[in-house]
Amino acid sequence: LAIPLFAGGKTQVDGKISFQRNTLHKKSLALTITQLKGVLQFTQESVSADRLQGKLFNQPLSWSLLTLRDSVPKRIRLQLTGKADAAFLTQLAQIPTVGLQLPFSRYLTGRMNWQITVHFPNDSTASTTSDTQMVIASDLVGLGIALPSPLAKLPKQAVPLLIEVKTQPDLTVDLTTFKKLSN
Repeated sequence: LAIPLFAGGKTQVDGKISFQRNTLHKKSLALTITQLKGVLQFTQESVSADRLQGKLFNQPLSWSLLTLRDSVPKRIRLQLTGKADAAFLTQLAQIPTVGLQLPFSRYLTGRMNWQITVHFPNDSTASTTSDTQMVIASDLVGLGIALPSPLAKLPKQAVPLLIEVKTQPDLTVDLTTFKKLSN
């Protein structure tokens, strides 16, 4: 941290946070990441982290952050990857912003890989002009679905799933795409 003692000088920030089996809790979402490991770097203009590791609902989670310097307004890309089983999806559906009570364990077996990419504004002027974009993707391999056709699926089958969501500055949600893509 460099703070100038003369008029017109610019403050310089260059730091890092090393996580060593820490816990990160987001109270408003009732989400807790445990066993967090990795390094988060930041300056007065950017943030980055590569391959942070932890557990969400007792399942492995990897994530990275990166300030996209060429975007206007400035945006941050958050990428999360992990594994999900019926218990994970049940807990995820129950977070306050989703609030669903679904009996996933009756219809789902196995575990699948998933990836979420979120782009959100990182600029004080962006709050009234920019939205947050989220893409959720999985090939659903490893997850069995015991529902009537056409929703039924064997664990070994790949059925690509893509969900795109935009959250407007006024917090309204635009579900732009929800696809279960056929092979």
